[in-house]
Amino acid sequence: MNIIILSQYTYFYAILFSLLEVEIEGLYGWGKKLPTFTITTGIFKNFTFYHLIMAAIVFLTNIFPVILVMNYQFSIKTLCYCTFNVTLWFMIEDIFWFVFNPHYTLKKYTQKHIEWHSWQPWFFGMPLHNYTCVFLLLFTSWFVQDQELLYSLIICLFNSLGLIWLAPSYHLFYKTQSSYLCRNARVTS
Repeated sequence: MNIIILSQYTYFYAILFSLLEVEIEGLYGWGKKLPTFTITTGIFKNFTFYHLIMAAIVFLTNIFPVILVMNYQFSIKTLCYCTFNVTLWFMIEDIFWFVFNPHYTLKKYTQKHIEWHSWQPWFFGMPLHNYTCVFLLLFTSWFVQDQELLYSLIICLFNSLGLIWLAPSYHLFYKTQSSYLCRNARVTS
């Protein structure tokens, strides 16, 4: 199985989704200004219905390719690859929402500016869930004894460094297009 290709698909899918969420949420994170309801009790407390639907889509679209590649044979190894894919997706999408969002950027990736992640401990500038994801990705790689998973993570790291380097250009593009659209909206109104 070529898990490297599959994980890179997952990586770029997460990047595209983070860009889509920047367009949907803009200045407000965690679906704060979306016309959806927030769950107030239970295990999904403080999630919006939007987040639950998004999570269902993410699970289905990240698990099916793994099952397809594994020839529909369920095993612990298949479960580990599914866990790897879904964890990678959520970690990348969450981080790159901040990287690409010109209203936040990495400068505001702090407990002070991100109220929806502020409930958890932060270490060395990152919330606990990022460390949990990295641990789960590394543990899964070790557990299935597949070096391709580890190589995938290294490729993702280099991809991420490149995208972080390109992010200021995206912010400039975003702000230029936003101001252009606002000017045209005022002229045609």
